[in-house]
Amino acid sequence: MAQGTKTGYIHSDTVLISMTEYEGAKNQIETYSGQLSAQLQSKGAEFEQKAQEFEQNANTWADAIVTDKREELVRLETNIRDFQQQAESKMRVKENEILGPLYSKIEAAIKSVAAEEGYDYVTPSQVYLYASPDHNITDQVIMKLGGTKPTGN
Repeated sequence: MAQGTKTGYIHSDTVLISMTEYEGAKNQIETYSGQLSAQLQSKGAEFEQKAQEFEQNANTWADAIVTDKREELVRLETNIRDFQQQAESKMRVKENEILGPLYSKIEAAIKSVAAEEGYDYVTPSQVYLYASPDHNITDQVIMKLGGTKPTGN
């Protein structure tokens, strides 16, 4: 490391959960996740019901009906898989939409604290196997954001 270079580090997850807006954001994400999960469960229940009906009645149906019902089950299964993939993508988008502004505030606070304290670099704490606690700026960033330090940290 070059002479005179000052590097700090931060526990960004600790900063995030210390923010007053975090609980509301977390609740929004959980609500959205619950809605997607309920839709997926509904689709799964429909599939299970139709699969059970198929199993119970396949012996009594004409071959054309058996073929149609089998194709319907395949379509439903494909729709469920597609929905799962779409739900995962929608969750990522929603998390970015909700948490993005919080991360922007964190970034601005980090830059402010770094400038005030004369740090040339600030990195996530996970980068280091060991780092002196003297260079941990997590608490300063939390204070800059008006948050409270979570207990246990």
